[in-house]
Amino acid sequence: MKQKIRGWKEGVITQDLRSMGGFTHRKGSTVRYKRHKEYDSDSYWTGEYQWYYVDTENNNLIRTSELLVNES
Repeated sequence: MKQKIRGWKEGVITQDLRSMGGFTHRKGSTVRYKRHKEYDSDSYWTGEYQWYYVDTENNNLIRTSELLVNES
C-alpha cells in the first residue's frame, strides 16, 4: 500500500465500479477518492462534480458522477 496523496480521502466502495479499460474496483474494497469540479468546453463550471477513484496503490483511475464510498 502506497502513501495517500495529499487531498485524497479513503473509504470502502459500496458497489462494483468498472472502467472502460476493463479494471474493476470491487464492492467492499478500500479505494481512495477525490471530488473534482466539472467544466464545459468554455471553461465554465457546470455546477456538477466528478468523483475520481484509485486503488490503494494510487493506480487504476476511474471517474464517475456519483459518490460510491462509505468513509472509514
